[in-house]
Amino acid sequence: MTESALLEVRDLAVAFRTGSGEARAVDGISFDVGAGESLGLLGESGCGKSTTALSILQLLPRGASRVEVGSSIRLEGEELLTSSPARMREVRGGEIGIVFQEPMTSLNPVLRAGDQVAEAVRAHSPLDGARLRQRVESLLEQVGLTEPMEVARAWPHQLSGGMRQRVMIAMALAGEPRLLIADEATSALDVTVQAAILDLLDDLRRERGLALLVITHDPAVARRVTNRLVVMYAGRIVEEGETDAVLDSPAHPYTIGLMQSIPDPERPGTRLASIPGTVPSLGDWPPGCRFHPRCARSQARCSERYPPMLDGHSTRAACWLLDESPS
Repeated sequence: MTESALLEVRDLAVAFRTGSGEARAVDGISFDVGAGESLGLLGESGCGKSTTALSILQLLPRGASRVEVGSSIRLEGEELLTSSPARMREVRGGEIGIVFQEPMTSLNPVLRAGDQVAEAVRAHSPLDGARLRQRVESLLEQVGLTEPMEVARAWPHQLSGGMRQRVMIAMALAGEPRLLIADEATSALDVTVQAAILDLLDDLRRERGLALLVITHDPAVARRVTNRLVVMYAGRIVEEGETDAVLDSPAHPYTIGLMQSIPDPERPGTRLASIPGTVPSLGDWPPGCRFHPRCARSQARCSERYPPMLDGHSTRAACWLLDESPS
């Protein structure tokens, strides 16, 4: 573990039970998140990003999933995978908060917004009565809601998408966590509201010294709020490095394809590049490099052996194109 790491994930492998046996959704990934740092997990849907986040908090469905032996998830040196249910209830919200993708389905539609924030506060503190109401109001103010008590009295359906997401962030902050996971937290919002929520998350990170783990399929989101970036494909890490380096000078053909598929406002009318094919189905990973069936630069060995992480110009990537030894 690096000296400043708050969260350390090592060799994480997660399998789901299917009708034809077990299938790995996450296959031996490792990364660190430092205190006060913002790390992004970037990739298409089905690459294992959300499964990774749910594994950290032990929120995967019991009986249908399994974190494999040899996996390790440590929070300041404490192994979470062997923690008791009681300890994990303390960790969830108290030390690691999470903001999910769609606040309308994450919030309880039959409870007022303030009651839901209050419930999150009571889970990690003994406050009640006037002190509890003051704490709820303070949290709603901290996430940029200018009329907090009016919001607290509102039902979720009476709030806009951005307001609902701010309530979700207030709930995630209620236990004063040290790490906040944002799992596609802005993908259901329009562009203007998305930018405001991302700025809020970045402000909270800097003001509170929070660590952020940002899960996204959008490189623009990653660029706005992350310092380092991990690119995932088919359950594995394919590239990692400083965010600007990964996005401006990608080494892996998958990351290159992602960046080439983004519209360029300075070249209107230009036909967008696209990555052919789709992410392979869970448990149907191809042999060798899992991206090789979609890769225009695939070599013979790409279908035979999975490449190790190799040093590129400014990032590290799992690609044989970076290997200078004879094939």
